[in-house]
Amino acid sequence: MRVVAPAFVAMALEVCVASGTAGAVNLQILPLFQSFAALDNEITSMLGEGDSEQEPEPIDRHELIVSVPSLRVPPKAWRHYEKGLEAQRRGDYDKALSQYHRALEVYPDFGAASAAQGITLLWQKKPAEARDAFLRALAVDPDTFQAELGLGLICNTDGRFDEAVGHLQKALALNGECWQVRYALGRAHYGLGHLPESEKHLTMARAAKPTHGNLYLLLALVQLAQDKPAEALAQLETFLRVAPEDALAGEVRARIQELRAAGE
Repeated sequence: MRVVAPAFVAMALEVCVASGTAGAVNLQILPLFQSFAALDNEITSMLGEGDSEQEPEPIDRHELIVSVPSLRVPPKAWRHYEKGLEAQRRGDYDKALSQYHRALEVYPDFGAASAAQGITLLWQKKPAEARDAFLRALAVDPDTFQAELGLGLICNTDGRFDEAVGHLQKALALNGECWQVRYALGRAHYGLGHLPESEKHLTMARAAKPTHGNLYLLLALVQLAQDKPAEALAQLETFLRVAPEDALAGEVRARIQELRAAGE
């Protein structure tokens, strides 16, 4: 049984916790970018730069799905938690962590507060501490969606793709409509060399979030690895329409010219 608790507005993110090692698997056969770190190490990647003038997007577009243990959380703990979310939205991460800590002092088994700590710590580029927070959340509430997604993102960035898939499949079971889970699963399966599975998840993520530029870049990598240059070219061209001012735009334009020349 699951119930809907007060809205969880913790922002989603692609984890910026390593120096690009997670992407090294296929660079030798996919020289699309000078460094895959440009994809893996972008802290706002899962938000998308196109959303910069909008309200920060929740980790999904729904209320927080929680399990029965959260029904036991006292109102005082919820109040501190909600203050933490407000501080996090403002980018005041130290204040957010302080409020989550106070919520956990009131009720130590508050899984959502531990998960929110983890998300905030990822924004602060503290993956080891974030991992501990996510594990604490799952210890008291195994159905904490944000914790499973967060652990999956950390594992992706560390190159532990098998482990990432395990966490992300659990996240998908808790919320099958979250595009961030599909994106992360696409990344994990790409790292494992499961290219058709990667393409499937990335295509579903793209349908749900067509304004997110990195989806097109990763999908292009996957399609090039499957010898689909025409499809990859279409992804890169769409990326430039979606994110023409992106830092990778110049490199993408050069790669487009190479693909066009090769197809002539």
